[in-house]
Amino acid sequence: MPIVGSTLALLMTTACATGGHSTVSAPTTSSPSGTQPFTVQIDAAAEQLATGVRVDLDEIVRRELGSVAAALHSPRATVNLVINPKAAIPEVGVGGFTNPATGLVTVSLDPQSRIGVAKTMRVWVPLTLAHELSHSTRVLNGPGYGTTLVETIVTEGLADQFSRSLHSDVPPIPWDDALTRRQEHDLWTAAQGEATNLQIHGRWFFGTGDVPRWAGYTLGAHVVAAYRARNPRVAWADVTRLPAEQIVAASGYAP
Repeated sequence: MPIVGSTLALLMTTACATGGHSTVSAPTTSSPSGTQPFTVQIDAAAEQLATGVRVDLDEIVRRELGSVAAALHSPRATVNLVINPKAAIPEVGVGGFTNPATGLVTVSLDPQSRIGVAKTMRVWVPLTLAHELSHSTRVLNGPGYGTTLVETIVTEGLADQFSRSLHSDVPPIPWDDALTRRQEHDLWTAAQGEATNLQIHGRWFFGTGDVPRWAGYTLGAHVVAAYRARNPRVAWADVTRLPAEQIVAASGYAP
């Protein structure tokens, strides 16, 4: 069913060094009627970090939110961009988390990014925003993040493939190709019928147990890539809201 849009304003509030806030104007785009603006708060420390490497972080965030909202017809979401190296992926200097109950997005930066702060902000912050807002859309206006392992695998795959669709010229996403073909076959078989919780999620996505690091991300990216290859005309706004079992069934994925 097509989504008929109204205007969505993207409201960004940037935390100033004094502790106050300034409003940054942002573009409007198409979104379902009744939705509210994105609200984005960027920590003063993150702004200062960007200024130090001559990056316009406000513009990067504004542009990405406009692209995401136009592609996903996203419902209201709140995004916090903070300095928190412990929550960042070491390989790219940024990490994201979407609350599976509220859709609240947190993007965390590492001020000592090993690839350089400027590259992290210009390349990986936009990808992370798109990834997390895919999750937020699925949480707030779709089947949710998922309660089974396969559902969470598909949700993560949707987020990565969607972010790639907006940024085809960026480097490969390392966690999307982290398995051998044999591992992929065996792990996809093992994932069937599994429920999920924080421990299982850590084991399958972050390698905290006997499953290779990033396995869940790789499986998800490949499932969704297979689905998109067979269903290229389905809009991302619709794909993002599909139940995982429907995506898997239509993908023909058989590693």
